[in-house]
Amino acid sequence: MINDNKAQTSVELILILACMMVIVLICGNFITDTLNDIVLHLKIVIRNLRNSMINNI
Repeated sequence: MINDNKAQTSVELILILACMMVIVLICGNFITDTLNDIVLHLKIVIRNLRNSMINNI
């Protein structure tokens, strides 16, 4: 690839960091979507419980 050992090491580090950034972004997006779904379901459950308590009074 490149004859200079330091330059090759730098290029390899940049490629590794770029791959890690892509992985972190994908995982972060998945975690964010999952947490948003959980919060939405919790809001629905709390609303249903509140309505059922109000109806029982």
